Amino acid sequence: MVRLRIPATLYSNAVETPTGLYAVLAMPPLWPGTINSPPTKMDYENTFPMHNPNNINGDTQLFNQKMKNFLYELALKADKPKADGTGLLYYAAGTKRLGKNKLYAMVQCTLDIFHCKVCLEWSIKELSKCCEGKQGARVLGTSCNVRYELYPFIRT
Repeated sequence: MVRLRIPATLYSNAVETPTGLYAVLAMPPLWPGTINSPPTKMDYENTFPMHNPNNINGDTQLFNQKMKNFLYELALKADKPKADGTGLLYYAAGTKRLGKNKLYAMVQCTLDIFHCKVCLEWSIKELSKCCEGKQGARVLGTSCNVRYELYPFIRT
């Protein structure tokens, strides 16, 4: 049996496991000025891609490239420091004219990760696995989200 000493500064709770043993769950203290938890690592396992059922008309390769470039631009904006210097923005949205179409997009990270841009770049790459040539798509993740559409879905 392994015995670990849990500091009194941690919140803890003992629970019985299916084998009859007891497990102690401990949570670090809340840090002042954060969103109730310390920064965590990014979760790449729990992502959910979805796409608009409609295909775009025209040059799909050109559309895909311009759409991804725009999402990468937004990822850079989301990864910039806030004006007051208290952290990163963790969010960006915007529109871009693509020929006759107007592209609406947004990127967003949870406040508990260190590298917002890295997570967003990974999610943007995931779009190519499911959503090439689609009028809209999103990758919903535990740590970050990206979305684009050819219609307004958010106020910017």
